[in-house]
Amino acid sequence: METLAYTYSCAFREDAPGPEGDLHALNLETVPRLAGLGLLALSLLSSSLGSMETALAALYANAGGSCLNARSAPSTLPSALTGVCIRNGERLRPAIDSRRANGRLWYQLSDGRWVAAEYTRSSRKGIGGQRMLGWRSSGDRVVELQHHLLKNGYSLGIGGIDGVYGPSTRAAVRQYQRNNGLVADGIAGARTLGRMGIRR
Repeated sequence: METLAYTYSCAFREDAPGPEGDLHALNLETVPRLAGLGLLALSLLSSSLGSMETALAALYANAGGSCLNARSAPSTLPSALTGVCIRNGERLRPAIDSRRANGRLWYQLSDGRWVAAEYTRSSRKGIGGQRMLGWRSSGDRVVELQHHLLKNGYSLGIGGIDGVYGPSTRAAVRQYQRNNGLVADGIAGARTLGRMGIRR
Protein backbone atom coordinates (compact mmCIF):
# COMPACT_ATOMS: atom_id res chain seq x y z
CA MET A 1 0.00 0.00 0.00
CA GLU A 2 2.81 2.36 0.95
CA THR A 3 4.60 1.42 -2.26
CA LEU A 4 1.61 2.48 -4.36
CA ALA A 5 1.36 5.82 -2.56
CA TYR A 6 5.12 6.42 -2.91
CA THR A 7 5.06 5.50 -6.63
CA TYR A 8 2.09 7.78 -7.21
CA SER A 9 3.78 10.69 -5.39
CA CYS A 10 7.03 10.22 -7.36
CA ALA A 11 5.14 10.24 -10.65
CA PHE A 12 3.33 13.40 -9.49
CA ARG A 13 6.63 15.15 -8.64
CA GLU A 14 8.16 14.31 -12.03
CA ASP A 15 5.22 15.85 -13.85
CA ALA A 16 4.93 18.86 -11.56
CA PRO A 17 5.81 22.29 -13.02
CA GLY A 18 7.61 23.71 -10.01
CA PRO A 19 10.20 22.44 -7.53
CA GLU A 20 7.52 21.55 -4.94
CA GLY A 21 4.82 20.37 -7.31
CA ASP A 22 1.24 21.54 -7.37
CA LEU A 23 -0.71 19.71 -4.68
CA HIS A 24 -3.97 20.92 -6.16
CA ALA A 25 -3.21 19.00 -9.37
CA LEU A 26 -3.22 15.69 -7.48
CA ASN A 27 -6.47 13.92 -8.31
CA LEU A 28 -7.55 12.48 -4.96
CA GLU A 29 -10.38 10.49 -6.59
CA THR A 30 -7.88 8.06 -8.16
CA VAL A 31 -6.06 7.26 -4.89
CA PRO A 32 -8.92 5.16 -3.42
CA ARG A 33 -9.20 3.23 -6.72
CA LEU A 34 -5.47 2.49 -6.69
CA ALA A 35 -5.68 1.41 -3.06
CA GLY A 36 -8.60 -0.88 -3.92
CA LEU A 37 -6.57 -2.48 -6.74
CA GLY A 38 -3.69 -3.02 -4.34
CA LEU A 39 -5.96 -4.73 -1.82
CA LEU A 40 -7.48 -6.88 -4.58
CA ALA A 41 -3.99 -7.95 -5.71
CA LEU A 42 -3.01 -8.84 -2.14
CA SER A 43 -6.24 -10.79 -1.69
CA LEU A 44 -5.67 -12.81 -4.88
CA LEU A 45 -2.06 -13.54 -3.93
CA SER A 46 -3.10 -14.65 -0.47
CA SER A 47 -5.83 -16.99 -1.75
CA SER A 48 -3.56 -18.56 -4.37
CA LEU A 49 -0.88 -19.22 -1.76
CA GLY A 50 -3.53 -20.75 0.51
CA SER A 51 -4.71 -23.15 -2.20
CA MET A 52 -1.11 -24.04 -3.05
CA GLU A 53 -0.49 -24.88 0.60
CA THR A 54 -3.57 -27.13 0.61
CA ALA A 55 -2.45 -28.90 -2.56
CA LEU A 56 0.98 -29.55 -1.06
CA ALA A 57 -0.31 -30.75 2.32
CA ALA A 58 1.29 -34.04 3.32
CA LEU A 59 -0.66 -37.27 2.95
CA TYR A 60 0.27 -40.56 4.61
CA ALA A 61 -0.67 -44.13 3.74
CA ASN A 62 -3.26 -45.52 6.17
CA ALA A 63 -4.01 -49.02 4.92
CA GLY A 64 -4.49 -50.68 8.30
CA GLY A 65 -1.06 -52.26 8.38
CA SER A 66 -1.16 -53.54 4.81
CA CYS A 67 0.08 -52.12 1.53
CA LEU A 68 -1.58 -49.14 -0.03
CA ASN A 69 -1.64 -50.24 -3.66
CA ALA A 70 -0.78 -47.50 -6.11
CA ARG A 71 -2.75 -47.72 -9.35
CA SER A 72 -2.32 -46.50 -12.92
CA ALA A 73 -5.92 -45.20 -13.00
CA PRO A 74 -8.66 -44.44 -10.45
CA SER A 75 -10.06 -47.97 -10.62
CA THR A 76 -10.45 -51.08 -8.46
CA LEU A 77 -9.78 -53.37 -11.44
CA PRO A 78 -6.73 -55.63 -11.07
CA SER A 79 -5.42 -54.34 -14.40
CA ALA A 80 -4.94 -50.90 -12.79
CA LEU A 81 -2.51 -52.24 -10.17
CA THR A 82 1.03 -50.98 -10.70
CA GLY A 83 2.72 -53.41 -8.31
CA VAL A 84 3.85 -50.52 -6.12
CA CYS A 85 3.24 -51.11 -2.42
CA ILE A 86 3.22 -47.97 -0.29
CA ARG A 87 3.91 -48.94 3.30
CA ASN A 88 1.58 -48.04 6.12
CA GLY A 89 2.58 -44.68 7.62
CA GLU A 90 4.76 -43.73 4.65
CA ARG A 91 4.49 -40.17 3.36
CA LEU A 92 2.92 -40.04 -0.10
CA ARG A 93 3.99 -37.85 -2.97
CA PRO A 94 1.93 -34.64 -3.23
CA ALA A 95 -1.63 -35.06 -4.53
CA ILE A 96 -2.13 -33.05 -7.71
CA ASP A 97 -5.64 -34.13 -8.70
CA SER A 98 -8.71 -35.88 -7.34
CA ARG A 99 -11.56 -37.73 -9.03
CA ARG A 100 -14.63 -39.76 -8.09
CA ALA A 101 -14.80 -43.20 -9.68
CA ASN A 102 -16.39 -46.50 -8.65
CA GLY A 103 -18.06 -44.79 -5.68
CA ARG A 104 -14.71 -43.72 -4.23
CA LEU A 105 -12.62 -40.58 -4.10
CA TRP A 106 -9.18 -41.07 -5.65
CA TYR A 107 -6.06 -38.90 -5.40
CA GLN A 108 -3.56 -38.65 -8.24
CA LEU A 109 -0.03 -38.33 -6.88
CA SER A 110 2.69 -36.25 -8.51
CA ASP A 111 4.28 -39.42 -9.95
CA GLY A 112 1.06 -40.09 -11.94
CA ARG A 113 -0.18 -42.97 -9.78
CA TRP A 114 -3.59 -43.04 -8.10
CA VAL A 115 -4.53 -44.05 -4.54
CA ALA A 116 -7.94 -44.40 -2.87
CA ALA A 117 -8.47 -41.37 -0.61
CA GLU A 118 -10.07 -43.49 2.12
CA TYR A 119 -6.67 -45.11 2.74
CA THR A 120 -4.84 -41.83 3.33
CA ARG A 121 -4.57 -39.42 6.23
CA SER A 122 -3.27 -35.88 6.48
CA SER A 123 -1.40 -36.68 9.70
CA ARG A 124 0.84 -39.55 10.66
CA LYS A 125 -0.61 -39.47 14.17
CA GLY A 126 -2.66 -42.57 14.94
CA ILE A 127 -1.56 -44.55 11.87
CA GLY A 128 0.79 -46.81 13.76
CA GLY A 129 3.89 -45.99 11.75
CA GLN A 130 5.85 -48.66 9.95
CA ARG A 131 3.81 -51.66 11.17
CA MET A 132 4.73 -53.82 8.18
CA LEU A 133 7.97 -55.48 7.27
CA GLY A 134 9.03 -55.99 3.67
CA TRP A 135 11.86 -55.80 1.19
CA ARG A 136 14.86 -53.85 2.58
CA SER A 137 13.48 -53.79 6.14
CA SER A 138 16.07 -54.56 8.79
CA GLY A 139 16.53 -54.60 12.52
CA ASP A 140 15.14 -56.28 15.63
CA ARG A 141 11.63 -56.73 14.27
CA VAL A 142 13.01 -58.61 11.25
CA VAL A 143 15.10 -60.77 13.60
CA GLU A 144 11.92 -61.57 15.57
CA LEU A 145 10.06 -62.42 12.34
CA GLN A 146 12.91 -64.62 11.10
CA HIS A 147 13.13 -66.37 14.47
CA HIS A 148 9.41 -67.16 14.33
CA LEU A 149 9.66 -68.47 10.75
CA LEU A 150 12.68 -70.67 11.51
CA LYS A 151 11.10 -71.98 14.73
CA ASN A 152 8.02 -73.03 12.72
CA GLY A 153 9.98 -74.87 10.04
CA TYR A 154 10.30 -72.25 7.29
CA SER A 155 13.67 -72.06 5.53
CA LEU A 156 15.63 -68.82 5.53
CA GLY A 157 18.36 -70.08 3.20
CA ILE A 158 22.05 -69.75 3.98
CA GLY A 159 21.61 -66.29 5.56
CA GLY A 160 19.53 -67.63 8.44
CA ILE A 161 18.59 -65.07 11.07
CA ASP A 162 20.51 -61.99 9.91
CA GLY A 163 18.01 -59.17 10.56
CA VAL A 164 17.70 -58.32 6.86
CA TYR A 165 14.44 -58.84 4.92
CA GLY A 166 15.89 -60.31 1.75
CA PRO A 167 14.71 -62.84 -0.86
CA SER A 168 14.84 -65.86 1.50
CA THR A 169 12.80 -64.09 4.18
CA ARG A 170 10.28 -62.92 1.59
CA ALA A 171 9.93 -66.46 0.21
CA ALA A 172 9.46 -67.86 3.74
CA VAL A 173 6.81 -65.21 4.52
CA ARG A 174 4.97 -66.04 1.26
CA GLN A 175 4.96 -69.72 2.15
CA TYR A 176 3.71 -68.91 5.67
CA GLN A 177 0.95 -66.74 4.20
CA ARG A 178 -0.15 -69.50 1.75
CA ASN A 179 -0.22 -72.07 4.55
CA ASN A 180 -2.32 -69.80 6.76
CA GLY A 181 -4.91 -68.53 4.28
CA LEU A 182 -3.45 -65.03 4.00
CA VAL A 183 -2.73 -63.01 0.86
CA ALA A 184 0.66 -64.35 -0.26
CA ASP A 185 2.39 -61.06 -1.12
CA GLY A 186 5.58 -61.70 0.85
CA ILE A 187 5.02 -58.62 3.01
CA ALA A 188 4.62 -59.11 6.74
CA GLY A 189 1.81 -56.65 7.43
CA ALA A 190 -0.50 -56.40 10.45
CA ARG A 191 -2.50 -59.54 9.57
CA THR A 192 0.57 -61.71 8.98
CA LEU A 193 2.39 -60.43 12.06
CA GLY A 194 -0.80 -60.79 14.12
CA ARG A 195 -1.24 -64.41 12.97
CA MET A 196 2.36 -65.08 14.03
CA GLY A 197 1.69 -63.50 17.42
CA ILE A 198 4.18 -60.69 16.85
CA ARG A 199 2.69 -57.55 18.42
CA ARG A 200 4.64 -54.31 18.40
